[in-house]
Amino acid sequence: QKISERATVVKCVSIFGKTINRCENISYLAERIYEVFRVPLVEIVLVKDDSGYKLSSLAPVKYSHLSRDETEMLQNLLEKRVKHLD
Repeated sequence: QKISERATVVKCVSIFGKTINRCENISYLAERIYEVFRVPLVEIVLVKDDSGYKLSSLAPVKYSHLSRDETEMLQNLLEKRVKHLD
């Protein structure tokens, strides 16, 4: 897709709709994207321009490519989900 010269591309990892160290707008979008697509582990690519953020693409993320903080977040969220099933 074509983007303006002033636009920037922003990537973030979403884990069950949660992000680490992201602004409120990106965190909100990650939550909404999870609600719609239900992809538990995904890289979100956004384009930010004068009108705000726009979804560009979603891509799978390998567990081995997660940062330490992201790995801990995933483990914590999975533990909570398993406990909820008990």
